[in-house]
Amino acid sequence: MAIRKRGQGYQIYFYGPMIDGERKMISKTIHGSLNEARKQEKILKAEVAKRIELTDADKGKMLLREFYMYWIENYAKNRKSYNTIKLYNKIFFRINVALGHKKLDSIQPTHLLKFYKNLQECCRLDNREGGLSQSTIKKHYILLSLLFSCAVKWQILYNNPVKYAEIPIYHYKNNKKIMQPDELKRFLEVLEKEPLKHKLWVYLALGMGLRKGEIFGLKWLAIDFSQKIMSIDSQSIIVKGGVLTGQSLKTRGANRQLSIPMIVLDLLKQYRQETLGNRERLANKWEGQKSPEEDMIFTTILGKPAHPDSFATWLRRFVKKYNFTAISPHVFRHMSASYLINAGVDLTTVASRLGHQNSTTTQVVYAHLLRPAEKNTAQIMDTILKRNR
Repeated sequence: MAIRKRGQGYQIYFYGPMIDGERKMISKTIHGSLNEARKQEKILKAEVAKRIELTDADKGKMLLREFYMYWIENYAKNRKSYNTIKLYNKIFFRINVALGHKKLDSIQPTHLLKFYKNLQECCRLDNREGGLSQSTIKKHYILLSLLFSCAVKWQILYNNPVKYAEIPIYHYKNNKKIMQPDELKRFLEVLEKEPLKHKLWVYLALGMGLRKGEIFGLKWLAIDFSQKIMSIDSQSIIVKGGVLTGQSLKTRGANRQLSIPMIVLDLLKQYRQETLGNRERLANKWEGQKSPEEDMIFTTILGKPAHPDSFATWLRRFVKKYNFTAISPHVFRHMSASYLINAGVDLTTVASRLGHQNSTTTQVVYAHLLRPAEKNTAQIMDTILKRNR
């Protein structure tokens, strides 16, 4: 810390911990004498000492669980969504039990290899039968990789042990069953008997590939009826005690503008009139926004944001009533992508519509649909080569 003259008073200043390769200066101005500034400097030093500061003496000596808390507060909360951090905390539970008590610079690749092996033999926390899936094990690896990558970037460690401890080979399995044409036709036929709101849930998920949180995070101002475009830039998430709206999406690539199919646009127009009528009838009892444009598209009767789980609750009753195979709202999103790929739409376009950050994710998830197309490339090349031989 240091003190310098600043106007009629003095400024106490010092540099904080290294974050993203930079140190930010922290300062406090004292309007008084030099002696008063020196007294305040001692107080400030005591306050700073109570915090987790990454000084040279501390580098690598923090426990992994301490570093995780520091990482969450100073890094993740500024960059990750509420749901992502909630998932990190869930994943870190096992990491904390196995490695949380170790100092950062004492964790070796052999410790991580043993941890990955234990995960393969580990039971589930929800008391359901079976062990952890390959997907869940990989999430532990990803979180550890994020933590140690930041520790190296912030010059807390010189080496990243995660790089030298290979995770068991992971093969993505897309075992979600989608409706075949005949089943989809029957599904949409009986769906016509349902309230307009329920039809819209399905058509937004199926016709536009939206996630549940994105559907319930929509406001009317996100719809451009003249241009037939929908802006997806926020979501609703479930928290203890209710629903949070206006939350950021999972990744930057998830923010997107989508063209709206005419059938979905017509349903939105009808539902718009229905909600405006309900808003007008309730008058001062309406608990939504002051402006109709600011209202959520899906609300309770009185205008408060609807709960995203209401989609799944209704869908369970619906498939049971009409004797369909049990499905979740997210399956409609997979169906949307599958139908587009089968129709010949390129991966980049499908990825953009789904809100995937890049087409690699789409390719991994829907690889089984791309195999027939890949076989066709051999036939096409065979024709080209024979023609030009």
